[in-house]
Amino acid sequence: MNIALVLLIIIFITLIGYSLIRILGLLKEFSLLSRLSYSFGLGVGMIFLQMYTYTRLDVPWTRTYLFLPWIAVFLFTIVRYKFSLRIKRPRMIKINKLESLLIIGIAISFFYVVFEALLRPATTWDSWATWLFEAKVLFLNGGIDVNTLRHFNFYYPLVIYLLDTFVYAVLGKIDDTAILLLSSAFYFFSTILFFDVIRKRVSIRYALVFTFLLVTTQNFIRHGGRMEAGIADLPLGFYSFCCLILLLEYIKNSSYKVLFLLTAFLGFTAMIKFEGVTLSIFIGACALLHIYKKGLYKHLLFFVFWIIPVVDWQIYRKVNGLDLNYLSVHPLVFSVNKTVNAMVGTVREFINIKSWNFIWIIYFYLVVLFRKFSREQLVLNFIIFSQLSVYIITYLFTTGNDPESSIERLLMHVFFIAFFYVTITVKPLLQSAQIKKLLKPR
Repeated sequence: MNIALVLLIIIFITLIGYSLIRILGLLKEFSLLSRLSYSFGLGVGMIFLQMYTYTRLDVPWTRTYLFLPWIAVFLFTIVRYKFSLRIKRPRMIKINKLESLLIIGIAISFFYVVFEALLRPATTWDSWATWLFEAKVLFLNGGIDVNTLRHFNFYYPLVIYLLDTFVYAVLGKIDDTAILLLSSAFYFFSTILFFDVIRKRVSIRYALVFTFLLVTTQNFIRHGGRMEAGIADLPLGFYSFCCLILLLEYIKNSSYKVLFLLTAFLGFTAMIKFEGVTLSIFIGACALLHIYKKGLYKHLLFFVFWIIPVVDWQIYRKVNGLDLNYLSVHPLVFSVNKTVNAMVGTVREFINIKSWNFIWIIYFYLVVLFRKFSREQLVLNFIIFSQLSVYIITYLFTTGNDPESSIERLLMHVFFIAFFYVTITVKPLLQSAQIKKLLKPR
């Protein structure tokens, strides 16, 4: 029963985002699959804002108060778009045997991830001792209690905590197995967004080949439903990829509506984990550079949607004496041994084909091979290398951090961006007659 309810909650969250995107007239240039992915991401962000705002206003987290505003949004959407709300039947496309096999393989990977998610409760330490633990505490408290945050030294941002808490509140109980379907949802929506973007750029067949390679990457599977399900690294990777695609679209057409959604997603990204703050800064810096080059200074106003949630959370923590931060938990330190360990451990993970197949080896090979980069490639490389530099610097100069304990998880944050880079960069190299025939556009 709880499994069915969590699936309905995921659909409900997606409908929240879809309704808001429709009302605000966003993503009209995007196809349905991409809009669904962004709908889920926006819905998750709105659930975070709702529950955080309710706490600030002393509104209880009951089902009635949680559902009421969104039911009003649904009703408005239905009344406003009563005829055009219907989703048009997609045009049927003939597929050959190879494409059928790829679709079957992708579907099997997804169902395997869901099966693994439901096979057992959360098992990894960060999942049950951090992310799900705080969600349980917030659920049992019925709100964000400052004394509780201080007692348990909770200092991470709140998006994933409050998403999990929302599910517990709707279920009316704690279920450490059904809750892992949220990780499978991030797996699913990351996959269809990647497929749709590549399909639009190249072809269905090409997109299916690389989507199959994506979904069968072991570490992606682990975060979607196996051992690492329930932690925040896959959600952060999902949001960073969403931000990247919006950034590229904004650089392409300078649409203020795209920038509006981009800045909102940057705010959500920064409120998932500390690493999301730096990711949002690097992606946001690219948008700011585009604004400067094009003289679109009025567009700077949209950045308040990125800054406000981050600043408000920091003010809330400061006012309530929640002074614990990352550096207070991991003080600065430096040693030669840490330097060697940071470099060797990071490089070792890049060549860990058991977890990543050959994605990182191919990525760095392509970076070295192509000395001249397009503007798009420069943007992707800037984001990836900047974020990787943050991790290496963290390993070099803070205590309690080493690649062996975290680099496999941290690379998920830029995994989709790196895979996207490989997918669009390797295409000119696939020019042999056999491969060209296999991947020819349709």
